[in-house]
Amino acid sequence: MFTSLRFPALFAALFILVSNNVAAINFCLPQNAPKRFVGDVATDGLCTDNDIQSAINNVTGSCPTTIYITREHLYTAQHLTISNQSSGLTLVGVGDGVHCGSTAPQICDPTLGCPPPPTGPLVTIDGSHTAGSVLAIDGSSTVNLRFLTITGGQAADTGNGGGINFTGTGTLTLDTSTVANNTAGSNGGGISVTASGGNATLTLLSNTLILNNTAQFSGGGIFIEGDTRLYVLAPSTLIGYNHAPNGFGGGISVFGAPARADIGSPGYNGGPVIQFNTAAYGGGISIVATPDTAPIGQVAVRMFSTDPGNPVQLSNNSASQSGGGVYVQPSYNTGASPPGPVYASFCARDFRIDNNIAPDGTAIHAASYFVGATLTGAGYISLNPQNGCYGPESDTSLGAVACAQGITCNTLNDNAALDNANQPTPGATILGSAGASVTANRFILRGNQGAHAIRIIGTYASFVNCLLADNTVGSELISIENSATVTIDACTLANNTILGNSVIYSLNKGYPDIRYYLQNSIIDQPGLVTLAVGDTSKVGAIYVLSNDTSTFPAFSAVVQGEPTFVNAAAGDYHLQITSLGIDFAPSTPDNRPAPTLDLDGMPRTVDLPGVPNVYGARDLGAYERQNLFYNCGAADSIFCNGFDH
Repeated sequence: MFTSLRFPALFAALFILVSNNVAAINFCLPQNAPKRFVGDVATDGLCTDNDIQSAINNVTGSCPTTIYITREHLYTAQHLTISNQSSGLTLVGVGDGVHCGSTAPQICDPTLGCPPPPTGPLVTIDGSHTAGSVLAIDGSSTVNLRFLTITGGQAADTGNGGGINFTGTGTLTLDTSTVANNTAGSNGGGISVTASGGNATLTLLSNTLILNNTAQFSGGGIFIEGDTRLYVLAPSTLIGYNHAPNGFGGGISVFGAPARADIGSPGYNGGPVIQFNTAAYGGGISIVATPDTAPIGQVAVRMFSTDPGNPVQLSNNSASQSGGGVYVQPSYNTGASPPGPVYASFCARDFRIDNNIAPDGTAIHAASYFVGATLTGAGYISLNPQNGCYGPESDTSLGAVACAQGITCNTLNDNAALDNANQPTPGATILGSAGASVTANRFILRGNQGAHAIRIIGTYASFVNCLLADNTVGSELISIENSATVTIDACTLANNTILGNSVIYSLNKGYPDIRYYLQNSIIDQPGLVTLAVGDTSKVGAIYVLSNDTSTFPAFSAVVQGEPTFVNAAAGDYHLQITSLGIDFAPSTPDNRPAPTLDLDGMPRTVDLPGVPNVYGARDLGAYERQNLFYNCGAADSIFCNGFDH
């Protein structure tokens, strides 16, 4: 119980505590936050520091600090260090004519009539290709770079992060900045972020470019490792022309669980966000688990669109070994108790993966991991999962949206299986190695070149609502080897140039549990055997229209014939109203769940008036005809390729 003498003392203590907190809050308001100015102190009396490192070293206090870097100097042979700046440090470049003491135009509000912020860097920090990263960050730090170019860094033979090397915890954010022409002897030619002692985050904001960097091992453009997250969600962002000639991930390497990247930027000036990168494995992106992480860990990448009119794109990348667009490599931790797999996964929805090159897995390769001769892990691929790409939060909470109607989307087109001399190889567009799981819904494979459009050696594969058309393959269009369960549902396979003897091939190898399900689909490949599966007792085929039914099991719901497309010559594989396959199948064939939307994102099982049902109101193939009157399946041609959820 307090005495009357203690109340005044208690009140005074509380008053001092509250006053101090208010003072601290007021002091850290933007208008009161500390600022430093780098420039020519000999001629500009408002400059606080003559060089950038001095300004960093002179930061004190617990409030976020901004360092404005003028163009009063050229910043060459720079090797800057930032350590334990947890309160926040921002480096800002200012343009010509802006001297120390002025922060214009960085805090200028365009609504007040002043010019908008710049859309490109204003100051260059150059390592001059002398040994060391241009910027090294460690400890617990929150660092923001704005209006800066980071170039000319040269990390050592075993060093990471030629441009920027962040080892520690906290955040690194780039805004309207460029990281270009840096090299690393090991990982992260442009940027390397390795979480140490906690988690770390790398975020690329608008007008940020990662260009023409080289890492000898992994992550030509960006390398993230361990408990690190990468966000590439803002518009006007580009990761291009980077190289990892001897390792993984020309554009981005996501390495070691639980590293994770979320990529949703619509790209830069109408081009793909990830383009023209090269590596041995994963020209665009590599997702690589390592054996020294916990068996419950996972390394993962999600790709999704944030602009309905501009899908996220990964295009024109190349790999000298495998995975022209994406390479997924799992692992196994033998030292854990108990030992267990380290998972690696790639999930994409509302995307484009086009024009990539590799000897195999030209668009995507889900690889395997062996301990000795024992298969211990495999990659996971998921395209357009029904509930979005799984992660710590929903992809919609990060801005994921469906592609707008009429926008080319969900494509894996024009990828090519070529070696380093541009000679054809026996590769596939989508490759699932032993044990891999590949599930794909509502996607198009068109114009690809290789031995196969799809080759699955893995455990499980499912292809639903798909169009495989106008591809050129040296063997079978789809090759299934050793897989336990494969489903092809509501797909159209048409007008492919197939040099093999069959459209779909399977090598059973005596596995008793292998099962193939082909249903609700159209195979329009005249002159070819549809199925070459050896043991047809392993095949469940129902509600199929095909030019050849000679190797099918004896089901009355498999019909030999040829569909009538709206305009196959122009690439329109919607069915005409008089075509075979219209109102053909029941909504749930063979008691298995059936897709509720077609490839256009339009409703399935539309019962057209006046059209007799064969077994039900559902159309065969990738597209469901929506009415009697319009060739493309909707009331206007803009809805033919909607991909709207």
